[in-house]
Amino acid sequence: MPKMRAGDEGDRLTSSIEADRTRRRCVAAAACWAAGGGASAQAPELLLRTASQAGIAIKFNLNRPGPPGFCVELVRWLEKNDPGLRFTGLQRELPLARAILELRDRQIDVFFSLIDSVQRLRQVDFLDTPVLYESRHQVAVRREEPARPGNYAELREASRPDGVLITHGTVYAEALQQVGGFKLQALARSNRQNLEMLLRGRARFFYHAGSTLRAEIAAAGLSDRLVVLNTVFQVQKQRVAFAPGLAPEARARVARGMAALDARGVLADLRARYGLD
Repeated sequence: MPKMRAGDEGDRLTSSIEADRTRRRCVAAAACWAAGGGASAQAPELLLRTASQAGIAIKFNLNRPGPPGFCVELVRWLEKNDPGLRFTGLQRELPLARAILELRDRQIDVFFSLIDSVQRLRQVDFLDTPVLYESRHQVAVRREEPARPGNYAELREASRPDGVLITHGTVYAEALQQVGGFKLQALARSNRQNLEMLLRGRARFFYHAGSTLRAEIAAAGLSDRLVVLNTVFQVQKQRVAFAPGLAPEARARVARGMAALDARGVLADLRARYGLD
């Protein structure tokens, strides 16, 4: 997939939040222990609470036909790598905003996966490395749409007067708010609803992660009517997120497993399997 820079606006946004981002990442004891490789056979049992994100089959798809999802397979690999490590709660499907609140309030211990946005950095903690995958901000349009915006300024102009479709509770509204000057339509609670509104002409552009847009369009059988444009407006990283106050040894156990899977090429294989590479 061609990657096109959206201009200096995205670069300035990235650099402006870097100081806040480093404040909350989990890089101390967890990262040091992770460097040791795979889990020890003598490691004690550890049960961590988690949940699935509703409506994102590319990440969580336990209850429907098709592959189980990137995050579900990742959890299974972590358990396979460390027989004493177990995760409970994947059968619970939560809207993303609810999952973040439960993580913040320590009702769950770990969540796969979140972008470490400014707002989220104030609520929960993140594992710095390895990154799960990159979310490339792109737009979906109707196939007959003539506009091909190549940067934020062009997207802002082309989206007037209707604005840009955004799925409620996602990080993509925050991204466009930081750029400034966009009218946002963020009423839809699911990506599928936004695809339907795009088809009905409620707006000309649906702004989201390109990989998710392509997967949702294909799953809905709309590839003949909708397309994802090539321009990448911004790139953000999806990471493992922890509840604040989670025990350092629990964080380290997850970090150790993630480092082992990354070293063995499991993460790269999963990214390729789900079109996230």
